[in-house]
Amino acid sequence: MPTGATRDQEEEEEGTAPVSRVVTVSPQVFNADVESAPAVRFAELARRITAAARAAGLVTPAFRSPPRHATAVRTIRRLPGGPVVSIRIRSRTPAQVAGDMIDGVIAANRLRGDGAVRVRAQLVAAVRAGPPLPPTVGRPARVAERQTQAA
Repeated sequence: MPTGATRDQEEEEEGTAPVSRVVTVSPQVFNADVESAPAVRFAELARRITAAARAAGLVTPAFRSPPRHATAVRTIRRLPGGPVVSIRIRSRTPAQVAGDMIDGVIAANRLRGDGAVRVRAQLVAAVRAGPPLPPTVGRPARVAERQTQAA
């Protein structure tokens, strides 16, 4: 083994290096809360709601967070490629976020009256039908919320 070579380098040279290796980059205690981040719940809700809306033959908006307007909880933009519904997820419960996402689908499709009530019931059932959403951690997770500005 050359001076300064590591054991891994020596094993590679001899052809005895293990085929696969698990490398831990942080203690397990840090990895446990990753699934409970609000952004993960938001993405899972978006998948469920979008799939149910598509199955019902509705226009499926894109979801993003946070809204561009600093004080808004939910906004909708109608763009040529389709509507974009922006939802604030910070300091809000998953039920509040899901309700706003469902309302965004209804607004994007311009539904009113009985049609809106029927679609809302279908989307709520879709949210509840899947596996349980990751729980909220005791303390709020830090989530990087991306701000974009139109050029």
